[in-house]
Amino acid sequence: EKSSPLIALLNPQWRNVDDALDVASKSDSLFGQFASFLGGKGSSLRRLDALGYRSTYTLEGYVCKGGNIRLIKRFDSDWIVFAENDKGDEYV
Repeated sequence: EKSSPLIALLNPQWRNVDDALDVASKSDSLFGQFASFLGGKGSSLRRLDALGYRSTYTLEGYVCKGGNIRLIKRFDSDWIVFAENDKGDEYV
């Protein structure tokens, strides 16, 4: 049995919302290829999908009303949420 290749995706800095380049780069057209060249993430997402990429560990961070929020997901679990208390000295 042939094993699948190891794919490591570290800190891709992708936003959760697609901008115009991201939307255009999802097309296979010449314009889509140009949008990918300029920074759209569409071609990268297609390549990852073709390789069977699956997230095994995800850590996301957000700021809400000045407080840090961390979301953690492992491949075999649900999302875990950590939010700073009002003092900012520990998570609840």
